[in-house]
Amino acid sequence: MSLADNIFIEMCNDEEEETEETEAEDKDTTAKKKENLKTVGEKKDGCIAFKLRNATSKKIIGLAIKTADETEFPENMMEADDVFELKEKKRVYFSKENSEAETAEAIKSIYYNTGYVIDTHTAVAASVYKKYVAETSDETKTVIASTASPFKFTRSVMDAIDKAKYDKMTDFELVDELSRIANVAVPQAIEDIRTAPVLHDRVCDKTEMKAVVKDILGIK
Repeated sequence: MSLADNIFIEMCNDEEEETEETEAEDKDTTAKKKENLKTVGEKKDGCIAFKLRNATSKKIIGLAIKTADETEFPENMMEADDVFELKEKKRVYFSKENSEAETAEAIKSIYYNTGYVIDTHTAVAASVYKKYVAETSDETKTVIASTASPFKFTRSVMDAIDKAKYDKMTDFELVDELSRIANVAVPQAIEDIRTAPVLHDRVCDKTEMKAVVKDILGIK
């Protein structure tokens, strides 16, 4: 877990704290109200949930969690306008996602082994399934349904296949090359973009998306 300036934090397991609260309620006729805490991260099946208190002398604007097998910290889990106030408690939801490298490897290996080009979403499913088979030895026939097109993530897909070859190409050059190697026609919606007028030209970091959308809509 990483915070600016090596900040120290206190955290407690949800289950342990709830047990302590239950025991206290049994001894005291006045039951404690359940804490209504702000959250960091997304609650998902199988995620790790814990409460975190800012026991430092500084406000915190960034939180990242790194597992033992990772060499670098991932992106900030907190929203752009979120602040972890002094002595504040938050509920944190953490789940280990499939890494970008694993997703890229799935795209690359499936293309070179079969000639079929998958999108990044399908690559996550394929990579997770591969891990599942390795951990369980369950060889049951499995169908992975693609829910997106590689043309929607052209640069990510083509860089995964051969970054040295494709990284310098323009977006539309990549579209044409993807169509060629996948032997699939370019979707009409993509073709229409070639001559479509530019309506939006604002660029922002993904951590700023919420604030930018509010600004565009005039929401304070």
